Amino acid sequence: MIIEYNTKKIKKTVSDFANLTGLNIAVLDNQFNHIATFEQNSPDFCKAVQRAKNGQDLCEKSDRKMLSECRDTKKAVIHTCHAGIVDMVMPLIKNSITVGYIIIGRNRADISFEEVWNKVKWLECDKEILKKRFFKIASYNMSQIQSLINLISDTLIENSIGLNIPKVLTDASEYIENNLSENISIQSICEHIHISKNALYKLFKDVYGCTVNEYVVWLRVEKAKKLLKNSFKTIWEVGEDVGAPNPAHFCRMFKKSTGLSPSEFRKKSNAEA
Repeated sequence: MIIEYNTKKIKKTVSDFANLTGLNIAVLDNQFNHIATFEQNSPDFCKAVQRAKNGQDLCEKSDRKMLSECRDTKKAVIHTCHAGIVDMVMPLIKNSITVGYIIIGRNRADISFEEVWNKVKWLECDKEILKKRFFKIASYNMSQIQSLINLISDTLIENSIGLNIPKVLTDASEYIENNLSENISIQSICEHIHISKNALYKLFKDVYGCTVNEYVVWLRVEKAKKLLKNSFKTIWEVGEDVGAPNPAHFCRMFKKSTGLSPSEFRKKSNAEA
């Protein structure tokens, strides 16, 4: 599989969104290499943290932890760093493959300065000066930032990032998506695309980074999210539509993936709409 990045378009998109919002935005490839970074400013608070002994190392360690969690979960991660600054990272997913990451950072956490001070006493900086620097950092509503990231993600995936995937894997993915409501077996997939089980397992692991069953579950949960958001179907009906007709099994599968039960997810989605 080859991931093709249109660097020029990515940089233009990031620059446009950063100029429009005033946010610091970075786009990384699937190996965490920076493709485009646009920083409106580096807050004096962050500069003080990074200049301190081991400060830069701690910042980099914090970023690595956030990115690793995002890579492992394939979900957006909101992370408060060791100095009380909030960053958010979201995976860029195209055809179920993580092709990169978007980071929006340098957002002030909604906490008291005393909590921050307890984290950064080691800076050996005047407390009042540091307090002023901290409250100069912009504070954004996280749901607004999530909406912005979704918009950037859709723009980049649609216009700036391409995939060259083996046709046999594309056929397998299409078969699974078209039969999500059915009891999909490894054997039925192999028979449909004329491939051995071992070859199928290897393809999914090499390209998608997961097992076939994990991929099927991921698609079912993604489809369930859309139905819970955009339809009035009952939880049981949604489970049936995504191939999990047993309500208890569907709820366990959904909560394991999202951290919320289907009803909690629907309630949260309705509240944010």
